[in-house]
Amino acid sequence: MADTDPTIGVVGAGLIGTSLALALKDNDPEQRILGYDSNETHAQQAMRRGAYDNFKATPAELAHCCDIVVIATPVGVVRSVLTQLKDFADNIIITDVGSVKGSVITDARSVWGKMPARMIPAHPIAGGEESGPTAADKDLFRSRYVFLTPEPQSDTNALHTVQEMWQKVGTKVETLSPTEHDELFATTSHLPHIVAYALINALEHSNVNTTFSAGGLKDFTRIAASDPTMWRDICMANSDNILKSIKTFEGSIATIREMIEQKEHTRLLELLKQTAAEKGKM
Repeated sequence: MADTDPTIGVVGAGLIGTSLALALKDNDPEQRILGYDSNETHAQQAMRRGAYDNFKATPAELAHCCDIVVIATPVGVVRSVLTQLKDFADNIIITDVGSVKGSVITDARSVWGKMPARMIPAHPIAGGEESGPTAADKDLFRSRYVFLTPEPQSDTNALHTVQEMWQKVGTKVETLSPTEHDELFATTSHLPHIVAYALINALEHSNVNTTFSAGGLKDFTRIAASDPTMWRDICMANSDNILKSIKTFEGSIATIREMIEQKEHTRLLELLKQTAAEKGKM
């Protein structure tokens, strides 16, 4: 970054956006951070947390006052935000925090006709089942990975600036292509959330009394308390990759079901041993 830190704007004062703002303020109390959120209650809560210097009335007004704008909304809202930033692509750096990168790039191309050189997609691997600015944590990103997915034509100075911003809040920055990113996280993040939601849905419709459920059920389904709107948008935005992951998972379930049906003690034991060994490598 330049000798004088740029003003950073955050669109979306939820868990991720406000955690980023808090972390940047913790790193440098003089860092100027402005915000925008369509939810006035969220904006007020975020201001009380001391994460922002001020809030603006629109994303365009925010962009007019900032050097960097971070879009921290659900991926289904990104195109609408980019439309409001259309006139600023040559003057500011734009980045995001979405869990799907292909859809963000598609949205950008629909707005500008091409991917702006100063737009650097990003995805911090952090979050939680709670949402909103009251759940924000200045240490949320510490020692976590953030993946940047620049395009070949991306501006190198913009890329470096976004990389340095994330390093300031304690992340480990890696780079992937958008395609690699979306394939990877369909399996390692999106599928586990879908399975957790599906299990809770199955229990609800089976009339099982979960009052005395073991700790494993609560541990496994914790992520099913995550923001439903965010996860609906992720499922729609990364649908092709997620459907492939679901198909693979269904195959694994079918194999285990068959072993149980056929009373194949030895094969089932070997599969469970192999799976436990793989889990130990993670």
